[in-house]
Order: sequence, then structure tokens, then C-alpha cells
Amino acid sequence: MKTKKMLSGLLCLSLCLSMLCGCGKQAASAPSGEASSAENTSGASALEEQSAEMPVGFDKANINWIVPAAAGSAVDLVTRGAADAVGKDMGTNIVVENLAGASQTVGAAEFSIREASGRNILTMANACYFTQPLLNDLTYNITDWRPICNLAPPSYCCVAVKTGSELTDAETWIEKLKSGNFTYGFANSASIGHLAALQALEAFGAGEGTAVVYNGSPELTAAVLSGEIDFAVMEDNVLLNYVQSGEMAAVMTCTTEPHAYFPDVACIGEYDAQFVPICGVKCAAVLQDTPPAEAEWVQRQLNQALASDSYQEYLESNGYSRMEIMTEEDLTAWLADLSAVAKDVMQKAKLIG
Repeated sequence: MKTKKMLSGLLCLSLCLSMLCGCGKQAASAPSGEASSAENTSGASALEEQSAEMPVGFDKANINWIVPAAAGSAVDLVTRGAADAVGKDMGTNIVVENLAGASQTVGAAEFSIREASGRNILTMANACYFTQPLLNDLTYNITDWRPICNLAPPSYCCVAVKTGSELTDAETWIEKLKSGNFTYGFANSASIGHLAALQALEAFGAGEGTAVVYNGSPELTAAVLSGEIDFAVMEDNVLLNYVQSGEMAAVMTCTTEPHAYFPDVACIGEYDAQFVPICGVKCAAVLQDTPPAEAEWVQRQLNQALASDSYQEYLESNGYSRMEIMTEEDLTAWLADLSAVAKDVMQKAKLIG
């Protein structure tokens, strides 16, 4: 059953992002089509530094991987591809558990009370890692997690409309924003789509409109295709499939430069030179108290599988570019940069103090 929450009225924003970090103009994460530290050339050394031996007593036949998002979502699809790839390499069946709800915090909370072991893995994503801990008092603390590998290149948001919409390009979309008579949606509160929408509305001085929060990407895309909303702000890899099928079109990308997938579509950076985009992440984590030998062995198995041609081709089939493997040090620094960008956006949007 579709769950959504209507938010109406002008979103009072004052986004003025001058911070150079994260997904913007620094190497921490670059707009799609540019080189990024997420596409790190130190991947080989990241693999070589870790022990190849399985820890004594480690039960590799029983591995559970929690996805804090709905089946069919971008987070879920990346996780299942990674789990399938590493499961074949390890000779084990990895059980993927979809524990969605409360903007990814249900699954994250469950992961945090599980045994600290290489047998328990979480896919970290924006809501459970960056935004919800700033918005709410949660039963988990992200400092208890150890990110061990990146699962996909960063994703960026785009403004999506149903094919045949009156919003045919950036200019008609901007006019619609300024009229104040529009309804738009995004998947989950305080998600990458939500924050990117806040940035876009502020960048173009949007008038009063109505926002609809959907429970995941499948519900959001259904709303666009049914004409329930005028436009959606969604991740590029999700939109790409619908553009290719002719069902949707992109009218604006939330990037500083033209998007590699939609090079002929205008980007916010063309209108706002100070724009620093939000990007989406999907990383694997274990608990900090996991025995180091187990964490590092699982990390090595994951990185080997992620570097394989079969997984890289899986990424491409789901709208991502190929990626190189990041060291844990680089991954941790990258996540810190992205967290700072998300916090800045939320403060300027008055979502947090």
C-alpha cells in the first residue's frame, strides 16, 4: 500500500552552498562523467594489503546482508548484484534481508544490534548514514559501523517528467517553478532526492508548491508515470532506464556540469556557479567490534568480486559507470566530505539547527 505524506506550502530555503567538498568541485566526488576519487586507481593495493587467508573458525556459510530499503530500489539492486558476485567467489549463499522503513533507519537499527561479525553486513546509504542521524534521536550510532567498501559510483539527481509532459525542457520547468502551481515528489524524507529538490527549488526561486514523499523509488516512478505529480527528483541511474524506454525525460540535472547520461540536458551549475551537488552513496559496512581478521577477510572478498568484469557489467546494466576499488582510508575520507555537504544543505534548508 502506498504510503506518502503530503507537504504543502512554500519550502522556505536559504541554500547558499559555498563549501567545496563532497560531491561538488573537489575530487571527493565529481559530477557524473568526470573523474572522481570514488574511481580510485589504488584499487590493486587495496586488495594486496589484506590477508588472503580465511580467519580460523569463521563460518562463511552463513552470511546475512541487510538492505535498509525496499526490494527493487537502487540500494537493493546494487546490494543483490554485489552479494551474488561475492557469494560465487566465496562459495556461499549470502542472504539479503530487505528491512525497509522510517527512511532506512529500521534496517540500520536492526543491523546495529546484531552480532559483531563478518557474517553480518549492512548496505549504508544516504538516509540512514548522513541525514537521519542529524534529524532524529536513533537507537543506533553510525560511529559503531565500519565502512569496508564502496559498492557503486556516486549517483546524482535529475528532474524527471513523464514523456509528453508540458514540461518539455529546463525553461518550461523553471517557469512552472516560479508560478508556484506545481506538485513534485521524491523517494523518502531527507533522502538524496529530497535534499537535491530543496537545492533545485532554492536555486530557481521557486514559488509555493506541494511536495509528496514516496516510500522508495518504485512508488516515485509510478507517481510520475501516472501523472500524479508534475515532476520528480530522482537518482540518475533510476531515471536512465525510463528515459531509454521512452517513458520519461530529464529536464534538468542536479550537477555542476552536463551529465554524462544526459549531455544535452541543462544542469543547475549553468545557472548557479556556487552550486555544490548532493550525491548518493551505497557502501558495505560491518560493526566496529567485528574481529579485524573477519572484517578484513570479508572486505577482501568483496573488493575482489566488485573488481570483476561481471560485477562491473552488472553496474553498467543498472545505469552506473564502471568503478575502481577504494582503499578503506579513502572511503572513510570521502564519506566524511559527503556528510559535511549533506549537513550544510540541511542547515541552510532549516531542517536542522
